[in-house]
Amino acid sequence: MKIHAFSVGRVSLPNRHVSARRRTLPGRYLDVWRDDSRLEPAPIYCFAIEHPEGVIVVDVGETTDVFEPRAVDLGARLLVDRSGLDLEPADELATQLERVGIDPEEVSTVVLTHLHFDHAGAVGAFPNADVLVSRREYLAHRLLPLGSSIHRWPDALRPTLLSYDDGPIGPFAASHRVTDAGDVIVVPTPGHTPGHQSVLVRTEDALLCLAGDVTFTESQLLDDDVVGIALDGRTSRRSAARVRRLLERERVVYLPAHDPGTNRRLEERIPTTIDESD
Repeated sequence: MKIHAFSVGRVSLPNRHVSARRRTLPGRYLDVWRDDSRLEPAPIYCFAIEHPEGVIVVDVGETTDVFEPRAVDLGARLLVDRSGLDLEPADELATQLERVGIDPEEVSTVVLTHLHFDHAGAVGAFPNADVLVSRREYLAHRLLPLGSSIHRWPDALRPTLLSYDDGPIGPFAASHRVTDAGDVIVVPTPGHTPGHQSVLVRTEDALLCLAGDVTFTESQLLDDDVVGIALDGRTSRRSAARVRRLLERERVVYLPAHDPGTNRRLEERIPTTIDESD
């Protein structure tokens, strides 16, 4: 099993988008929209797993169509306009997969951690894949402008909506097995969005946690720092706490989507550890 990380563009975010100062949703969002600062451009990581049962992609990024006026919903439009999104055609996931010899049409499964445009907009590039989305996430984005571009998905696309029927794994009360071998598993990690989910990949030397936006960085997880843009701060903190409990149980390589250190940790299998002296 071979796992690739691809940065599918870069995004420059306000400090308060990343790190919350207030606990309430209105307070956090007010901070975000008032904050004119900009952090260093952060990557947008997606992953491809070359598995004996087929190629599995975790998140798909966006395409350059995102810059069209009606490409995304109102929530995402505000983010695109304010975030300093840097995305070129060469950054698109399908193009990068072809460079390493993976045909996008042969991808068997796409797992979307959540439906924000920078994670789920390019799903149309994988016409033969079974697209796995949390049921709660999909229904929420169909009802409200929460930052997605799902209205641009192909009309024929019918995602598989997950309810996590495969029982507990570690600190997670429910899961969904993606592979028959049981080495690629989806677990619910809501909070950032209503149905955010993460992917656990068991390899010979570590358990990889493809965490989407549970936190934006590894240090944010260890510091119990809530993402400023999280829709539900309390639930987000509980999800992060479950991930930390997972770290206490076994050797876990934590791989959030916007951490500049994610690719190095993946390549070198550097585990995330909790400092017991804290």
